[in-house]
Amino acid sequence: MAFAYSGVYASPNIENAAISTGGKRLAILENNDGVRIIKIVNFADPKSTSGYSVGDQKIRDMFFASEEILVVVT
Repeated sequence: MAFAYSGVYASPNIENAAISTGGKRLAILENNDGVRIIKIVNFADPKSTSGYSVGDQKIRDMFFASEEILVVVT
């Protein structure tokens, strides 16, 4: 899955993605040379992207339970 949105680049390394219930945020699980990161993009301000390292933890699924709560299933 690849996409582009002002400030967010397309990447062949995306393993999973989830959009928030209200459509205001996007969570992306990305693997860059073995470094796995969950990035959260706020569409209202794409430059305020947050990133969280998940190491080598297997992420089976992720989804937004609300506009602000991301559930990550390991």
